[in-house]
Amino acid sequence: MRPPVGRGTKAASALVGLVVALAVYSIAMMFLLTEQQDLSRPPETLAPLSAQARTALDLIVERPGVASTGGDWSQDPDAMTRFGLASQVAGLLDVEKLRLLKRGDWQALPNGVPDYAEIRSALGLPDHGGFHLRTAPVAAGLDDPAFTPLRGIPVAYVGDFQEVHGGGNRRTVNASASMADLGTHVRVDVTIHNNGTQATVFQYAVEVPLRNATASQTQNTRLLLPDQAATVSFRLYRATNWAWADAAERNVTIRISDVDDLVGTLKVQLPLDMRTGALSGNDIGMLWIDAATVVHDAGTKATFYFGAQAGDGKDKNNVPVTVELWNADTGSLVQSWSGGSVKTGSNAKVTTSANVAAGNYTLGIRNSDGSILGNDTIHASATEVAKFTPGAGPVTLVESAVSVLERALLASMLPDFVDRLYNESGDVYPDAKSILNGPFADNLPRYRVLVVGSEVDHNSMTSAQAKLAVMNWVLDGGLLVVFGSSDQQVGWLQPLFQASLATSSGGVGVPDPTHPILNTPERLKYLGYKDRGYTWRLASQSADAFTHVVVREGASGGGQGSSSDFLAVSKPGYFGEGSIILSAWTLWGITDPPDERESKAFLYNVVLQALNVFYVDFGPPIPTDRNVGSATRLAVAPNPMNFLTTYLTVEVILYVW
Repeated sequence: MRPPVGRGTKAASALVGLVVALAVYSIAMMFLLTEQQDLSRPPETLAPLSAQARTALDLIVERPGVASTGGDWSQDPDAMTRFGLASQVAGLLDVEKLRLLKRGDWQALPNGVPDYAEIRSALGLPDHGGFHLRTAPVAAGLDDPAFTPLRGIPVAYVGDFQEVHGGGNRRTVNASASMADLGTHVRVDVTIHNNGTQATVFQYAVEVPLRNATASQTQNTRLLLPDQAATVSFRLYRATNWAWADAAERNVTIRISDVDDLVGTLKVQLPLDMRTGALSGNDIGMLWIDAATVVHDAGTKATFYFGAQAGDGKDKNNVPVTVELWNADTGSLVQSWSGGSVKTGSNAKVTTSANVAAGNYTLGIRNSDGSILGNDTIHASATEVAKFTPGAGPVTLVESAVSVLERALLASMLPDFVDRLYNESGDVYPDAKSILNGPFADNLPRYRVLVVGSEVDHNSMTSAQAKLAVMNWVLDGGLLVVFGSSDQQVGWLQPLFQASLATSSGGVGVPDPTHPILNTPERLKYLGYKDRGYTWRLASQSADAFTHVVVREGASGGGQGSSSDFLAVSKPGYFGEGSIILSAWTLWGITDPPDERESKAFLYNVVLQALNVFYVDFGPPIPTDRNVGSATRLAVAPNPMNFLTTYLTVEVILYVW
């Protein structure tokens, strides 16, 4: 089966006068957008297609549509005979129909949602033709008299800070790494010695740079007392598909940190023959298991996430495994999970059947024949002492100039954004692990938009607590916006998709110049944005979930392998009710020299995507090698979301070919 058009459901007063102002503004814009044509072809060859688009779009916007059972098609999508988006209330779009579109598949299936083939038939389009339906909310531009500040949108900002520890040798380590070649796999042993003055659980993040992504896993040590050491191990298996570009990329990076800060970095180089396929046909490069928290509350149940990756960084799903929880202090097995339902996959997890007592625990994962093992460790404690309470000496957060400028920009555009630190009742969170693991993860559910600012330390978000909080928040309807950073390790996004920020060079390509994020409400001057020498690399299995709006010229994407994006926007429905925007550009200094007006325009277009129920991209990509006719209509829809206005003007565009 071909990839679905969209997946997922669920969604998260107002001045009606603003609707009128937006409608007046929108009608003025309508003349610019009514009919889009490929000017390289004779206009007469496009006229029938454009006429067909106009006729079909009139019905879509003005009629509810029907099913063969006699009622509205939304009550029985599989029996659709005429497609429409209007509600039973004259003059309004039906928002629930927009939501249903995000769940459609390519083929006509008995699935209770509108599928592409069903709608094409209901529109009377031939099998050899096609269509693409796009909707987006319309608002006044920054310089328009009708412009109204974006009120009622709760936004959190993660900024670039440096955490400076002073006064005493609180937490430092001596660390070393060695590699043993065991034939089918290599085992890397990492010895971590706590040189500090406080008992600490350390994390070590393993990063394997690949051609189009980064394979990574994050694991923990047991609780180490001062002057105590532990050796932890991980395994990388020979496979047929290791995908680093050259020998220099065989360096495995191991970043060791406590909950507050990075405290050490090691590198180990893999053998040249890792991809000779010693395990013929086995494409599992590593198995991983991840405790949901580094330090677990004793007396409660514990949850563990697990998965497998191929040598090219792709997720390996449906691998039967056995998950084990051992008491590291007594050597006894606490619980094991196996059977048909224990398989690697998206968000695969197990939860203990009983509460976990205080102590050190080892988590294990092995495949069905027991030969492949990954492991992690948690420390269960009944006290707050082990949860990294501050030690001797002050801790100072030093904010970068970029962070200061960006949060001021947010405050100028969003009247409800509180430009203060979180502990001063504000919406700004420094990129420090102690904050992201605690207050940030706890407060995230109350926000609608999360902006991860320029030049932040992405390693600070690699703990399970932070990255799983972001994953669940996005799937539940949040808008995640991640700006560029010279820190190119973004493994914290791995629960959602596989990606990296990678150095790249070449020109700029624009596969989707009509995308709303480039044109609504502001027409962005994106061709003049500063190229900082890196782009987002989305692994092939993740590239299909995104629209590649602005790319490195010549790069592939959208189902043709990995992508190389300056700007990528998730397709509606691919991440539950939420959406994701990835920008290799930084927010402040998006141009050189900096242009505050253009930064505001870009931010405006980005934040408006929080109205994600109104952004629909339904259908295959708009072809560039054949005649395409289009038509545009404006409509009004009730706004079920709890910000902005009661009603919104929505632009509806239909492309046919």
